[in-house]
Amino acid sequence: MKKLLILILSVMLTFLSCSSQKTINVNSVDEILTSIENYREEMRIQSNKQLNPKIPYVKYTGTFIIEYEDFNKLSEALKDSENIIHVSLDFSECNMNKDSYTILPYDSFIDVDSLIEFYLPEGLTYIGKSLNKCDNLKAVYFPKNTVVNETDEDAFMDNPALEKIVTSERTYTYEEWQDWRNSLIPKKNNIKEITASSELDKESGKYSINNIWNSYWTSWVEGSDGDGSGEKITITLKEPSTIEFICIKSGFGNLNYYWANNRPEYITVALDDEDEEIYYLEDSPFSQEIPINKRQKLYSKITLTIKSVYKGTDGADDCAIDEINVNQGFSDYVYAPVVQEMARELYTLDVGKENIREGENGSIEVYVYDWPMDESYWTEAPYFSGHLYTGYHVGTGAGHREDLFNICLNPSGNHFLFIWSDESYGINKIIPSNVRIYAWINDTWEEQTLTAHLSSLSDILKAIYKIEKENLPYKFYIGYNDTIIIDVFPSEDAEETLYSLVFKYKNGIFIPEEE
Repeated sequence: MKKLLILILSVMLTFLSCSSQKTINVNSVDEILTSIENYREEMRIQSNKQLNPKIPYVKYTGTFIIEYEDFNKLSEALKDSENIIHVSLDFSECNMNKDSYTILPYDSFIDVDSLIEFYLPEGLTYIGKSLNKCDNLKAVYFPKNTVVNETDEDAFMDNPALEKIVTSERTYTYEEWQDWRNSLIPKKNNIKEITASSELDKESGKYSINNIWNSYWTSWVEGSDGDGSGEKITITLKEPSTIEFICIKSGFGNLNYYWANNRPEYITVALDDEDEEIYYLEDSPFSQEIPINKRQKLYSKITLTIKSVYKGTDGADDCAIDEINVNQGFSDYVYAPVVQEMARELYTLDVGKENIREGENGSIEVYVYDWPMDESYWTEAPYFSGHLYTGYHVGTGAGHREDLFNICLNPSGNHFLFIWSDESYGINKIIPSNVRIYAWINDTWEEQTLTAHLSSLSDILKAIYKIEKENLPYKFYIGYNDTIIIDVFPSEDAEETLYSLVFKYKNGIFIPEEE
């Protein structure tokens, strides 16, 4: 009886020794790598002796600084081990090196069957598309005292054994984690109301705060006695949402008055009752995205405060903002009904009524011929958003051409369309000598002569007209260095220019001539 009891105890101890977790205290990731290599060698020896070794279950723990590169080293070591060791990595008492990246590398620990548990280190701020397809991963523990600012929605996917994800706030099942992640996807078209601390000429409503989210060029103008500094805009959302970015189109929407009025330079943004953060805006009439990147919490209210302004030229001291949107750029929908109508009429003018139709959600479709593929089909036509647009394909030619025209918006607010009238392939941002010019006047496109008198654009048109009278070839460049350049050549095959005409412009629009 005594011998039997000893035998039973011996078997139980053997079983426990094989199945229980062994904890190893280490002082660096390199020690973990050495230990894994030692286990690999031990498994190899036992396998050669046909001893059928048991897979060890080891927990590595310690207190040390972790470098960004250490994660990839560990991932590669565990992949190479071919699941001959089950590992729990307990970095809960470790810290990320703040002088290095404080993120879990984008593709680390993917398809690592050896990983059983992962206690993430302090100082970690981002988890990308990592820890996927780890068939034996049971639990992930977030740092106790660190808020991870962003976790990719694809993190922890395809892990059949994953039982729990533990954060400082709560413990999630995998299904609960996915539901929570889905709730944090930023909501678009989610504005319920926008109010402002003041409005210019409030009785008429001409410069109402409602202009700031009507997808149109009409603008909000503040009504204070100062230059606009200190004025507040409050955005209330329909549903609480994470805030990825705020899109703002600064200044007055009609570009004839953009430089005349003040424009915000520095603004602050406060979400709900959190502290405000300051942001810089370029002096540009184009839309700008302010990166908020608050993706771990839902917010209901956004408060923008103008801290300083770019001064206008007319001395009126009124500050204006054209449009504001949350989690969505202005290119995601039709900017204004008049622009949609201009686009529809433009395509009708170019491809003919029989080759244009209404698409879904108010889009415009045109029938095009794709000569490289030798087929014709209907495709959605792009809208143009105003100031300078390239990329629409003239005639019934689809795709595969370079930019075939530019639309320029001059300070008087009239759109000018430069169209190539020949069939040559395009050269980016260059307009050849044979030019047709249209302006949107009285709700229709009207062809203009080269002696058009509208604002500073007339100087350019007069220059082109003079060059063409002299029968000289030229190229018209829309530059990136605050200039418009017309290069004139002595002959068609000349390599050197005869002379160049330079016209100043700023941020893609023509600067009005000072009176």
